[in-house]
Amino acid sequence: MKTLALLLPLLAASQVHAAPVQQSNWYAGASLGYSQFRADRAVTPLIKEDRRAFGAKFYGGYRLSENFALEGGYVHLGRYKETARQAGADLTQTARGSAFYGAVVGTLPLGESFALNGRLGVARARANSTHVLTDGATLDGRKTTRLIGVGLEYKLSPGFSLTADFDDYGKLSSRLKDRMLSVGLKASF
Repeated sequence: MKTLALLLPLLAASQVHAAPVQQSNWYAGASLGYSQFRADRAVTPLIKEDRRAFGAKFYGGYRLSENFALEGGYVHLGRYKETARQAGADLTQTARGSAFYGAVVGTLPLGESFALNGRLGVARARANSTHVLTDGATLDGRKTTRLIGVGLEYKLSPGFSLTADFDDYGKLSSRLKDRMLSVGLKASF
């Protein structure tokens, strides 16, 4: 009887420790990175082109399982700038890129701390520009396009992860495309 009285609290304590930690399915994150624009050639030859920019991504998602999630977000892709010579003068036009997106995210765990992510979705992208060049060379426009991305995640703790992502946002307008390499922090809540 005394042995049973001693074993009961130990058995109950072991069951408390054996219960898995319940992790929320919701997450949110932010990342900063390097954005690279690609422009289809204008009719007017360019003398200078600045394709690199600073970008930022803000997103949230819901994990459907350990391996799949639905994610949505906003990305600011930075500024593209091009200079061309027209009628003897150097003219410069700039465009700022951004997109809202929705994607399915697949996750492949690589041990306890690392995971490989793949992202496939749709983006509503746009480029706002100054209309300086003629000959149909405007950078302005809106497009609904595909989003393809890959990433690596490192768990700092059960609720926080470091992320590194490469995302291709496709066409922002009829002339402008963009992709971004970013590093950030993701929180589960």
